[in-house]
Amino acid sequence: SVDSLNATPPVLVALEDDIVIAGGTNDRILAGLGSFEDGMSAWAFVARLDHEGNVRWSAPLIGAGLPSGVAIDPSGDIIVIGPNNMSPMAPGFGSDETHWARLTANGEIQEERSIYFYSTPVCLALDGNGNTYLGGWEPDPNDALVSYLVFARYDQRGDEVWKRRFRHNETSSEVLSLAIAPNGELLLTGLF
Repeated sequence: SVDSLNATPPVLVALEDDIVIAGGTNDRILAGLGSFEDGMSAWAFVARLDHEGNVRWSAPLIGAGLPSGVAIDPSGDIIVIGPNNMSPMAPGFGSDETHWARLTANGEIQEERSIYFYSTPVCLALDGNGNTYLGGWEPDPNDALVSYLVFARYDQRGDEVWKRRFRHNETSSEVLSLAIAPNGELLLTGLF
């Protein structure tokens, strides 16, 4: 593909006036960069577009692989997650860290960091207080054919509050999507 998203499916969240997307691109302007580093031909990014597709702002995600989740917290800040990578467009499979970034509604990066969460892809949900919930899978260290369901909660700064693992009948299982119900319960879909 010759499109600026380089055939990478972006993740997005729709707002009343705009759309926030995160993905990978071979367009340095969409990536929010003046130029690519030597040897790089694409970069992970987050951007805010109007409903006509015009870029309002774009920011590179330094050290991130392809984003797998984006959400808006109650204050309007944007949370983006994806694999943590030394090479921003590497798949990130097998890393035990996830890239977590918080940006203002205007695209200013407030914080980018690695958090320990072994799973790719990772699904994301935010509660009414801006806490981040991640879901995915984690391999069984003693059996390569078995994986655990894993959920974790992180506070507004990306610090881990708790993590839970659930082994499922000697088979592989994973969380594919998360949502927070109005009563605060964690809802999920996946392979069980």
